[in-house]
Amino acid sequence: MRFKVLFVAFNVVLLISFLLVFFMPALVLGWDYAGVFWSENWPVGLIFLLMLAGLNVYFAMNWRVFSLLELEDWSAVVSYLDQRMRATGKISRNRARVLINALVVSGRVEQITEIEAFLRDNQPGLIPKLSMELAIPHLLSQDGERMHRYFGDLVDDRRADDPYWVRWGLAFSLMSQSRFDDARSELSRVVTEFDDPVLRPLAAHMLNQFATQDEAVASQVADAREALRKRYSPERMARELERQRQNLQVLFLASRIEEAQKWVHAG
Repeated sequence: MRFKVLFVAFNVVLLISFLLVFFMPALVLGWDYAGVFWSENWPVGLIFLLMLAGLNVYFAMNWRVFSLLELEDWSAVVSYLDQRMRATGKISRNRARVLINALVVSGRVEQITEIEAFLRDNQPGLIPKLSMELAIPHLLSQDGERMHRYFGDLVDDRRADDPYWVRWGLAFSLMSQSRFDDARSELSRVVTEFDDPVLRPLAAHMLNQFATQDEAVASQVADAREALRKRYSPERMARELERQRQNLQVLFLASRIEEAQKWVHAG
């Protein structure tokens, strides 16, 4: 109901605004000047009406999805989007994200692998753009080889939306397989190349396990901690973590990230 009210209010406000702008010359300067104004500026009005029509078409095409989201009927959201995806043989990036999030909320995380399989068969170019959303069941599996297959295919793909998160995922998979030298190399790249108050503390905390064995690694970790301390206060780190919880990997790794952020500012 709230969505429908907002939709109607949105259209009413825009139409009233358009009418006020369009008829203002007539009200203020008279109808003669208004005719000149309209003859010179009618393309602007046409563009506005086309944009309004486009927005309404978009809302109409997604009305069912928005209505189900408003009801928080996650099973119905999954059912509708999954059926549409398989019936049309495709899905948009935004709808795929809604579908994946609905699967997570409804506790059907492993079913995300079915979405991945569909995309591999029908829209493989969409996988890098949903790299970390599709990664969730692999991360939760704790299966190093499975994670390595997934992240290994994406780590050098320039289309990946979250390239450093993908590299972190590869490092995590390598650590899960006790391939510590390879994991150390990947973590070093994340720590030295990426400045972020969420991923960088996590990677540096993991890399710190190798600090006693390698002076170069110890130096990288110390430099990263010092840079993070100077740039991000504990409060700012906490705010950024909260902001990034919309990203599924951050949501699932929040406790580890909090621990890493505290470690950065400890001592």
